[in-house]
Amino acid sequence: MAEVIIDGVMVREPDDVHRILDASLGFGPYYGSNFSALWDTLTANVERPVRIIWRNAEISRQNLGDEQFGTFVNLFRNAAERDVKRPPNERLEFVLEYAGGGTAAVAPYTAAPPLYFGAPPPVSAGAMAVNRLLATILDGLILFGSGLLPAAGISAGVAAIAPTTVTPGPCDGNDSIGVTVAGGCEAPMGWVMGVTGVVMFAVLLVSFYLVVFRPQGLTGQTYGMRAIGIKVVDATSMDPIGVRRSILRQLAKVLSAVPCYLGFFLVFIDPRQQALHDKLVGTVVVRV
Repeated sequence: MAEVIIDGVMVREPDDVHRILDASLGFGPYYGSNFSALWDTLTANVERPVRIIWRNAEISRQNLGDEQFGTFVNLFRNAAERDVKRPPNERLEFVLEYAGGGTAAVAPYTAAPPLYFGAPPPVSAGAMAVNRLLATILDGLILFGSGLLPAAGISAGVAAIAPTTVTPGPCDGNDSIGVTVAGGCEAPMGWVMGVTGVVMFAVLLVSFYLVVFRPQGLTGQTYGMRAIGIKVVDATSMDPIGVRRSILRQLAKVLSAVPCYLGFFLVFIDPRQQALHDKLVGTVVVRV
């Protein structure tokens, strides 16, 4: 296992930490030397296994101050916790070594406000519920324009140009798209309407795939979620969930809605603000 030593005696400012890590792990010429860049690099680009050991932590804390030191510690801690369920050869580990000789595999330092790298601090359950509802409404409007309207246009176009048959007598309630003419009820032939139904379903399915399933699976955000500033991620790794799980999550919403949408109200009492379908699929909604 590769080891990176951060000696607190050598750390007088935040750039010193970035410089030590860059020299040991080879972050590359485009590394930004800030907390966001460090998080992205540690979680996505650093080869595992690796152990980061911060020695003389108290000295670093004095030099950096509580806020800067706590930010580094929480970032390393969150990166290590993210790898806990992975095999040992695929983990990043973080160890603090204090001047008095004490160590901690997962940093216990809590003087600085906790930072949620990979996900900003959570909001209240009510605010998150409102955000989720607004994102759903926006997605519904997009689906209406990209799926329902074209499907309705296809139906109207087919009704206007498709081959028709005339049955005796006026049109009744069973002939919703028929027109009463002199010879009886004129309506498109049955096979035409069957094909039209398949085409309309395909249009709606493609619209759902492009608006919901694919963007949510690959990036964690539908277009409505992006506008509101929330995303869906894996509850353990905080990574995007993939298209297949995105589809399963949408199907699981049926269970959240039965009965009386009770599954959705779990967000108000669950510690991670997960609805029933989130728990079933292993996802969580967080702020961006």
